[in-house]
Amino acid sequence: MTLIAPDIVVGIMALESSGDGQSFACWLWRVNRNRILDRTKRRYGLTTREVQLLSCIIHGAPSSEIARTLCISSTTVEWHTKRLLVKTESQNRTEMTARVLGWLPEAQ
Repeated sequence: MTLIAPDIVVGIMALESSGDGQSFACWLWRVNRNRILDRTKRRYGLTTREVQLLSCIIHGAPSSEIARTLCISSTTVEWHTKRLLVKTESQNRTEMTARVLGWLPEAQ
C-alpha cells in the first residue's frame, strides 16, 4: 500500500500465477481522515495531541517533520508515538496505521 495523495492510497497484490503469467489486483482507496481519526480517538481513548500526531503518521510524515509541524521536540514525538503504539497494541507505525485505517483487526 502506498499513499499517492494526501487521502488516496493505492494497493497492488500479486494473485496466484498461472501458466499464462502473473496476475495482479490493484485498488484505490480514498481515506476519510476526519472520520477515521474521530473513530480512533473514541476507540482507543486518545488525547487531542495524540490524534494530531496520529494524523501526521498516517500521512507518512517522519518524526522530524511532525516535530516541526506540531512545534514539539523530536523526543516528545517519540514519546507520543510510543504511547500511541501501546494504546493501539501495535508493534510499529506501519502496523498502527493499518490498524486505525481498518486494514487489520483490532488486537486481542
